[in-house]
Amino acid sequence: MTHLLAQTPDSIECPPDTLKVDFVSPVTGLRKVACTKKINGQNVPQIEYNFDKSGQLAPGKSSAVFGAVNLPGTEEKKAPISQEKISSALKHVLKILSRQTLNDGLVTFRVNTCEANPIEWIKMAMTKQPKTFSYRFKEGCDVDGTFTAAFEKEFPINMNLKNLYDFNQTQMNVIQKMSKGQKGVRYHFEAVTGTLKSPSEMVEFKARYEIEFNIFNGEPLEETQNGMLTITKVNDKAVLIEEKLLYQ
Repeated sequence: MTHLLAQTPDSIECPPDTLKVDFVSPVTGLRKVACTKKINGQNVPQIEYNFDKSGQLAPGKSSAVFGAVNLPGTEEKKAPISQEKISSALKHVLKILSRQTLNDGLVTFRVNTCEANPIEWIKMAMTKQPKTFSYRFKEGCDVDGTFTAAFEKEFPINMNLKNLYDFNQTQMNVIQKMSKGQKGVRYHFEAVTGTLKSPSEMVEFKARYEIEFNIFNGEPLEETQNGMLTITKVNDKAVLIEEKLLYQ
């Protein structure tokens, strides 16, 4: 049997009770040889050999391993996320801008403690002065990032996320406006472009939302809200899915 001193993949000889698997890593593009055993229906490498770009054994890169490992081509494919969960995730993310809450029973994502003083948004609109918001992961705040908001000017938002299925990042370009309403101050935002990402999923979307706020305490008047969420792409597939964007 040829051991770690072997110089090429073709010269590797595996023990009689193992199966030789010769493959190119989809991650590094480098060649590997594994001597595997079938244990409980899984390919379990007993020894792995890693080779460099020249095809020579990489020093210090070969080892004996004893654990269930999915070799390329044997991975169990993860089912794509459902439209219901995508819509739920986007509506939760947009709470960052809507100043609203949403409890749909699907996730534990929260933003209720991220910004303790919502009337600051009203003041910012009235003075037309930009304001920087810094959110950090903590109890009741599942977003992390800093952005400078402005009214009537497009600005970017980039946030890390947690407790939102597998989604862990969002990016949006946003425009905010404020006008006089029938019951208070009418706040309007539009996500001109947006993405929501996980390690395996990427969603592109647009959104618009408006609601009136009590000018004295900054509390939202839910009966005045109106909005639309538009999903335009899921991974590599162009779609057109529109849903009302409302909170309660």
